[in-house]
Amino acid sequence: KDKMVAEQSLPSYKNEKPISSEWNLSFPAGWGAPDTLRVKELKPWNALNVSAEAKAFSGTATYATSFVADKLMLSAPYCLILAV
Repeated sequence: KDKMVAEQSLPSYKNEKPISSEWNLSFPAGWGAPDTLRVKELKPWNALNVSAEAKAFSGTATYATSFVADKLMLSAPYCLILAV
C-alpha cells in the first residue's frame, strides 16, 4: 500500500535512466560499522554484510556515487528516485 501511494505522488518522467554505478556508504566512527563500505545497490543496513552493531546502527550515514547524465536541459525538471 505504501509503495502504491509513493508511486502515485511522483510525476511521470519520459526519460528514465537507472544508476548502475556502485555506492560508497560512510558511517560515523565509533559505532562498530566500517568507516566506508562499497555496495552495488542501495539496500537496508541490516541487509548488508556488516557486523551486528552496524546492522543495528540508527544514526546518519552518507551515500555517494557518480553517474553521467547525458544532454541535460537546464530548464527541465529532474527527479532522483532512490527506492523501488
